[in-house]
Amino acid sequence: MKNVVEEDGKLVVHFNHAKGLKTANGKAPSGFWIANDEKKWVKADTKIQDETVVLNSSEVKKPKYIRYAFAGKPTVNLVNNSELPAYPFRTDDWEE
Repeated sequence: MKNVVEEDGKLVVHFNHAKGLKTANGKAPSGFWIANDEKKWVKADTKIQDETVVLNSSEVKKPKYIRYAFAGKPTVNLVNNSELPAYPFRTDDWEE
């Protein structure tokens, strides 16, 4: 992950090496969770837009934090045009 930008209540994730960003199975990107300052994590609604992934949820107003592939055995499908998977990351530093 390169950076995250908030745009109109959504989080836009920019990746390094994102040329040809896609999913391995043709479905929406999986494995993304978002939260706001209330620390309630929910699965994000996701879509690929050019070389970014846009995240939001009707359950989270003003999302600020992301966790991707942040589980024991995450189900993820985000890859670049070389079929290399996106690396797990988190943008929060909460002790849990």
